[in-house]
Amino acid sequence: MKKIFAGILCLLLLAAGLAYWYWQNHKKSIVKNLLQNTISDKTDSLYYLHYDSSMIDEINGSAYFRNVYLQSDSEQAALLKHTDSLPNVLINIFIRTIEASGIDMTAYVNDQVVHAKQITITDPRVQIINTGANQLKFEDTLAIYKKIVGEFKSIRADEIKIINATFISKNKAEDIQVKVSHANINLQKFKVDSTRDYSNILSYFIDNIVAEVDSIYLKGQNNNKTYLTRINYNTLKKSLDIDKILSFAANESEASTELKQLKCNKLNISAFVQQHRLQAGNITCAGGRVTVYTGGPTEKTKNIKNKSFEFPEEFFDEVEIGSLTLGNTNLIIRNKLHPEKEPLHVKNLKFSVSNEINVIEGNTFRNIIEKAKWKLSAEGFSLLSEDKIYAIQVNDIAIDRHTQSATIKRFSVKPRITESEFVRQSKKQGDYYNIDISNIQLGGIDINKLLNEALVDVQQASLCLNLKVYNDRMLPVNNDSKVGKYPQQLLLKLKVPLYIRRALIQKSVISYRERALATGQVGNVLFTNVNGVVDNITNIPAYIKINPVLTMNGSGMFLNKGSATTEWKLRLDTNDGAFGITGHIGQMDAAAFNTISVPLGLTSVKGQVKDVSFAMTGNDYSAQGRLTMLYNNLKIESFKVDGARDTLKSKKLENVFSNALIKNDNPANGAARSADFTYKRDLNKSFFNLIWKSLFDGIQKTVMGKGSLQLQKELNKLKTNKKAKNK
Repeated sequence: MKKIFAGILCLLLLAAGLAYWYWQNHKKSIVKNLLQNTISDKTDSLYYLHYDSSMIDEINGSAYFRNVYLQSDSEQAALLKHTDSLPNVLINIFIRTIEASGIDMTAYVNDQVVHAKQITITDPRVQIINTGANQLKFEDTLAIYKKIVGEFKSIRADEIKIINATFISKNKAEDIQVKVSHANINLQKFKVDSTRDYSNILSYFIDNIVAEVDSIYLKGQNNNKTYLTRINYNTLKKSLDIDKILSFAANESEASTELKQLKCNKLNISAFVQQHRLQAGNITCAGGRVTVYTGGPTEKTKNIKNKSFEFPEEFFDEVEIGSLTLGNTNLIIRNKLHPEKEPLHVKNLKFSVSNEINVIEGNTFRNIIEKAKWKLSAEGFSLLSEDKIYAIQVNDIAIDRHTQSATIKRFSVKPRITESEFVRQSKKQGDYYNIDISNIQLGGIDINKLLNEALVDVQQASLCLNLKVYNDRMLPVNNDSKVGKYPQQLLLKLKVPLYIRRALIQKSVISYRERALATGQVGNVLFTNVNGVVDNITNIPAYIKINPVLTMNGSGMFLNKGSATTEWKLRLDTNDGAFGITGHIGQMDAAAFNTISVPLGLTSVKGQVKDVSFAMTGNDYSAQGRLTMLYNNLKIESFKVDGARDTLKSKKLENVFSNALIKNDNPANGAARSADFTYKRDLNKSFFNLIWKSLFDGIQKTVMGKGSLQLQKELNKLKTNKKAKNK
């Protein structure tokens, strides 16, 4: 019996020795066949595994593989495609080296479990070809993972290092859709078992992972391209840092968007990865360049004159952020409907949200703009007028969403050429503008209407205006009709829907300078220290239906000598430019008018003006009203041009006759005179020309009286006829 037992023991030892010898000499092929068969069986023979060399130390539990290939079999893929069994994605993997230590070999072979202390994967290159839809879906990644993992009961590694990885995703046309380059990833405590199976694959990017990626390329819809560089993702620190984001529109060589140093801390990794929800403490960006587009019509805005801004849709399903800060950024606004137009460049824009942002659903970015308490500031922007003569500039903009207020330090329309150059270039008469508006303050701004409908809705505005206008009457007359160009008519034609409930004009200056044809001299109609209130500035039909009148009340100094007040009522609900104006000028020396009357009318006046008041109504074609001017000791003197407009010479005989005709005082003999006037508009002249000519007609009738005025007309007629005969 002992001999039999000893014999069996010797046979077992011999068998074990032979097995050990066989394992040592054939373990590489055994493991290789096992891996190859596992991959082939669990992927319907679609994939095969190959590697050039390996080293396995079952005693120390280590393994080394070099030049590992996991590739799809082209013939099998073609067969599966023919039978409609081809999966949505095909995967090809090449790995330069795989090193593993602390492997439980027995468990791997007998129990279908993979346990290792450390796995190092060097230079992996993963390529996924999407054979179905254009975009790789989450379900596709799970399918790949399940195919490879198969029925292993447990996969676990204390640490996985992935060095210099490249990931490429292609569509069925084999165009690259996603490319991740030079990725270094460290995974701690990696584990798959019955509690954390392949259906929770994204959970492995939630805890215990540190990733550094050199660059990520993304191809979006319409061939737009986005590049991310130097990405750092750290679940331990709950942070995500991106050094630069570049976005290119299709066929564009210059980035439409460039953002630098994007940092996100206190990031809820689970919400970020699994629930598509951005939940973080602070997000900051150093700034850069961003391009946005004015959008096309939507169902909500199709009847609006100007369309709303377009915002990217559905960044995240939900957003919850403690604060958001954007540093100096150049904002470029392009017209989507007219891409050939020069874009608007807003310089050094800054944006910050200090309160908690909580957006449950809908368009994330739009909701942040509409609901969060944000502040925006910008150095400003500039652009040229369509005729390139004027530079339009806006400086120092600040908007506060919480207080619904905004300030603009300066808005200006400045000529790019001098008055003399403007005249030299002009072929006919036209106004030369110089506009400076400062200290603009806006309150009660409806930000949501501005963004959603491009509609400006402001409860109160205040500003300081410096308006200068020049016209050279020595140029040929401009015969273009100016009908339909009254202030309220131009307001109604604005492309931007506008409502300003009340605007305050403070400490302003208005100057109209004109060079006369007869004298070649310039007269200046000047109002200083102008203060006023303008109510109901709008071109929106709904507001016009409620209140159809734009009203302006103003006061100031006329020619720095006399106080003046006026009220204007401009109808917004008619097509004929209907208006009504009342005004008053206080006591002043009549000689102050000479800065206007001599160069423009070849007439000087002397005396004391006590009071001027008037009321008029009018439309596109005429004005009529009543004027009262009270004065004492009025004298006039007429001039003629002597030589080539070098000097003015008094018309002595005519002056004697004229002063005999005028009434030197009003009131006279205890009775004050008022004059009714009617003036037919010169349709080639401006709104303000109609007002001035109408008032001048009333002044003439007051000073001359009906009989004297008729006599003056007859004398002028005789003089004209005499000149005609002499010719």
